[in-house]
Amino acid sequence: MLLTNVVMPGINGKELANRLAAVRTDTKTNFMSGRASEVVSAAGVLVPVDAFVAKPFTVERLLTKARERIAYC
Repeated sequence: MLLTNVVMPGINGKELANRLAAVRTDTKTNFMSGRASEVVSAAGVLVPVDAFVAKPFTVERLLTKARERIAYC
């Protein structure tokens, strides 16, 4: 499982996930961001809603999201 920020300097989370998927096709990805989803979308970085967790989040919320992602894919 990859947990990555959506917006980062030099590369965005979606691009990072795509690069990793090219060599590790079985990797599941969850994206996180402290920005509102509209801001993330406006920045041109579209990520699946079911793979997104907003910051701040609790450990329980992150574990739930990870379990959902593993079961979904």
